Amino acid sequence: GYRAAINLLSGPTPPDAIFCIADVMALGALDAARFGLGLKVPRDVSIVGFDDIPSAAWPAYDLTTFRQPIEAMVGRSLSLLFDPADFPPAAIRIPGELIIRGSTNIGPATV
Repeated sequence: GYRAAINLLSGPTPPDAIFCIADVMALGALDAARFGLGLKVPRDVSIVGFDDIPSAAWPAYDLTTFRQPIEAMVGRSLSLLFDPADFPPAAIRIPGELIIRGSTNIGPATV
């Protein structure tokens, strides 16, 4: 995450925001922006993660992230494995939750 963010943010047209595939990568991106390049997050760039790991809520990171409903996902998966006849082929959606913290310029009124 650190190295990728350095590359992205040092380019000729740096992004306004970075969405990372995992919070661990987003934490690296935050460190790169703030300490590697001296940028202000979220003033100069917004950074969002995916997972909502415990360290995302630490004050040093305050990472906006997308929380996956792990328990619901595991429960639904186990139901499909143990009772496949009850579940014909279908797309199954289990909604997650956007957790807005201080690494983005968005607020509840704009979501």
